[in-house]
Amino acid sequence: MNNYMNYKKTITYSIFGLCLIILLQISSLDIQASDVYTPVDAVIAFDCKKPEDDIEVTYKICINSDNPTMPMPEEDSVKINQFGKGQFKIRITEPGTFTYHLYQEKGNEKDVKYDSTAYDIYVYVVNNENDQLEYTVSVNYADTATKPSEVIFINTKSKQSSTEKDTASNPPEEEKTETPTRETTDDGSEDEETEEASVDDEDETTEAKTEKKTDESGSKKQATEKKNAKTGDKALLSFSCILMIISLTAICLILKRKYR
Repeated sequence: MNNYMNYKKTITYSIFGLCLIILLQISSLDIQASDVYTPVDAVIAFDCKKPEDDIEVTYKICINSDNPTMPMPEEDSVKINQFGKGQFKIRITEPGTFTYHLYQEKGNEKDVKYDSTAYDIYVYVVNNENDQLEYTVSVNYADTATKPSEVIFINTKSKQSSTEKDTASNPPEEEKTETPTRETTDDGSEDEETEEASVDDEDETTEAKTEKKTDESGSKKQATEKKNAKTGDKALLSFSCILMIISLTAICLILKRKYR
């Protein structure tokens, strides 16, 4: 009888303990279920512009994070052909703040100057009133507090390429040889006018001016010499007159003494 009672108690305690364990397991599952959120896909969008010329180039936009525990998109880079828009989708399963870096990987095209702008991306995820996750995206220029008006990478044509292309499209102009042109005057005669004639006329005018200056200088010199010559002649004439007066005076004195 005692054995039966002990067995009955053992069975009762075992059933009670099993029920308690089941209840604890169900409670833990409810607690875990309350922490599970419906995932949300955060979208990080950007623009990529190509140079003005139709250069066949593919641009590579990359994303990474300093924190290895951050959720990441399936691909950490997006290739953009020519001109277009791109985006990264990141699946987030819990509230929090998630930070990323967005930049363009420099390509190998010599004709393109790649935009080196980098951005810091902040994704803020919260649990809203409906017990659903919602997110907002904030963007700054890398390592600054300055916010851009848009997330964009503007690629341009390199200056070296522009210079080479302009040289190729505009070869040096060959020297043009001008042919004489004829103009008819009122009396029916024709005048030839050429660039060489103009140059010759200018040369002749210059030579004429030079000769004129030379003639004027020579004339002045001759006038000076003539003036000097006239001055010498006057002096000689005066000397001759004085000499004649002295001679006449001497003759008169001699004659006067003779007739005494």
